Amino acid sequence: MPQTAPSYFTGPIFVGFELNWLLLGLLLVQVYYFYSAFPDERWGIKALVFTLLVIELVQTALGSIAVYDMLVRNWGNPKAFTEVMWAAYVQPFTVGLSSTIVQMFFVWRIHKLKGEEVIVRLICVLIAIISLGQGLTAMVSTIRFATQAAGVSALQGASGLLGTKIWLGGAVACDVLIAVTMISILSRARQSLPWAKADSVITKLIIHCVESGAITTAVATVQLALFLSRPENFMHEAPLYVLGKLYSNVVLATLNWRAERKRHIFSDSSNPSTSLSTPRQQQSFGLRHLPGDRTKAVVVETVLDPRQSDFEQKRFDFEHV
Repeated sequence: MPQTAPSYFTGPIFVGFELNWLLLGLLLVQVYYFYSAFPDERWGIKALVFTLLVIELVQTALGSIAVYDMLVRNWGNPKAFTEVMWAAYVQPFTVGLSSTIVQMFFVWRIHKLKGEEVIVRLICVLIAIISLGQGLTAMVSTIRFATQAAGVSALQGASGLLGTKIWLGGAVACDVLIAVTMISILSRARQSLPWAKADSVITKLIIHCVESGAITTAVATVQLALFLSRPENFMHEAPLYVLGKLYSNVVLATLNWRAERKRHIFSDSSNPSTSLSTPRQQQSFGLRHLPGDRTKAVVVETVLDPRQSDFEQKRFDFEHV
């Protein structure tokens, strides 16, 4: 079958938007769980979740209009795939916006965990610059191409290819840097906490970082590869329709996983300390409550109830993980 067959245009749009609706449903469930499980969450995090939800709702609503226009109202009209309506351009714009917001959130997490280290600060600055660059490129390029008479064909020109490379290449670079940095921080934290259950929790955090980073990286890479190798059709549209929803779902999954992590940590609440005795001292692991339904793990020395002690020697703050 030739690559210019109608199915190479209608198929990716149909499949991609079906997945878009599926991921929107998953996002709505996660948003409901977030506001139910963390009613005292910081207002900044609540605003982040609300903003991402609004972006994704707008993206799906306008995307539905564009898909209906191409696959129903203009069925059988080849011009529907070259002279698309304005709503179709909302997709790359919202993906660029949501990816930047999500990546900046992870930069904030990294800075909160190890912002006192110079190398970590430099990495945060690098990720922020790349993220802002790729997001602005996606949004500005989309607006420019949407106002051109050439429409979709302009995306296949030199400037269109360059903008797409910067956008998706930058997104992939940010996702990889975020995942590698988080894994490095958590690996070092695991070595400094002499408590088996803390080691288990951090191991799960590392696995979560790998999985969440791999999802968005893989989809962005596939979209870039399809756009560069098959510019004459819409094969790259399928990952485009799901990429923004994946970024938003990754953030919600990360935030909601704190509830599972908290249950895992407090499963030993009846025995809140694990002894690491020596002839002269005893180290114990304790958990301290913080505002906003957060917890802090601390290692204390020579105390009977570490939850009421102010003598902290080593600590790893789970608040921002």
